[in-house]
Amino acid sequence: MLNTGERVVVACSGGPDSICLLMLLREVWPGAAAVYINHMLRGEDSIREEEFVRRFCAERSIPLFTETIHWKMIHGNLEEAARKKRYRHFAKVAAEHSFHKVALGHQRDDVAETFLLRVIRGSGPYGLAVLPPQRGMYIRPLLECSRTEILEYLSQNRIPFYTDSTNADLRFQRNRIRNELIPYLKEHMNPGVVDALFRASRWLLEQKELLDEILERYEQLIHPHGDAFALPKREFLALSVPLQKALLRKALERTGPHARSGSRTLESVLATIAKGKTKEMPGFLEMDASGESIVFTVKQDRIGSHEVDVPAEGTYFFPPAKAQLHFTTRESVKFHDTAEVAFLDAELATFPLHIRNWKRGDSFRPLGLSGTKKLSDFFIDAKIPRQERKKIPLIFKDDDLIWIAGHQIHHDYRITQRTKRVLRIQLMNRDV
Repeated sequence: MLNTGERVVVACSGGPDSICLLMLLREVWPGAAAVYINHMLRGEDSIREEEFVRRFCAERSIPLFTETIHWKMIHGNLEEAARKKRYRHFAKVAAEHSFHKVALGHQRDDVAETFLLRVIRGSGPYGLAVLPPQRGMYIRPLLECSRTEILEYLSQNRIPFYTDSTNADLRFQRNRIRNELIPYLKEHMNPGVVDALFRASRWLLEQKELLDEILERYEQLIHPHGDAFALPKREFLALSVPLQKALLRKALERTGPHARSGSRTLESVLATIAKGKTKEMPGFLEMDASGESIVFTVKQDRIGSHEVDVPAEGTYFFPPAKAQLHFTTRESVKFHDTAEVAFLDAELATFPLHIRNWKRGDSFRPLGLSGTKKLSDFFIDAKIPRQERKKIPLIFKDDDLIWIAGHQIHHDYRITQRTKRVLRIQLMNRDV
């Protein structure tokens, strides 16, 4: 997982898994550091947890980076929202301090819990291949270890850890699986159920990797078709149904990165192809199987949800606008705002940022105004055509919309006499 010369930072929450991983990596990989993310969701408990991690690292001379997540509102699933924000801060620390890898403390029991959670939600084979040992810069060195082994290691070495009070909160599905379902399965079904679920997940992960290898020769059938992708119908229908589904999944992923290709969708698509008709699909995709080719396109008048993380300075591509956004920071200097360039207070608009397109209910405080305004009303006042609104890049700091790219900045993030550093964002090569 680590190559010679690479630097690694451990995501440390203070709990037993991350503390164990931090101590082990410090033994085998000199220079391993820690990063702590404070979600600020548990009041005094959050403060005590951060104090524990700070003290733990200071006593052992472990470099520690801390980040705080600021919440103004929570949309939808809290666990998912927290996970997304947490990973943004991991990426920020890695980018700013030149870490090649971020080590996560997931272990064998986590795999079993996630596997059951996804079974209950109806995930297919791809979704059940949970928590791979490595994905990009994220590595999970403890996946082969059980929670019991980790606790024994900490006890034998007299290493302290912090207990998160929310781990017993049964309002969260994962906690109910951990504290109720798995103990029940151990007692009444199989004492080794955690190991059995872990083996099943690893087997599915291997099968996924095998399928991807097998599919390589068939993926050549997917070819560009203007701005779309297509499959030759005759060759496609000659394949077995499982192979057809796997190839359809690849074609949909190429057409729309956020396309959902669950079992029901794939079954419905196959039925439409057999009839030689057209079909609209989730993610604002369309399929036309009326000719000799099966053509997959994004609906011209609709664009799906897109989100791009911005952990640090650099250039980032935003597909709906077919545009790039370039982020740089500099000392406060004379500047001139244009439609294509925004200047913001870098001490307020700090990384990580993210780019996404419009969602119903978005609002912001326009420059020079005292109150907030719905983005839908802003679009109407600015006479922006309805079909163009989803293409416009929106730059966010946490829940604050700080720039409607090409149009307007958030009043609270403007340059003032107190500004010491400036964030410059340039919109380039846009198609809106």
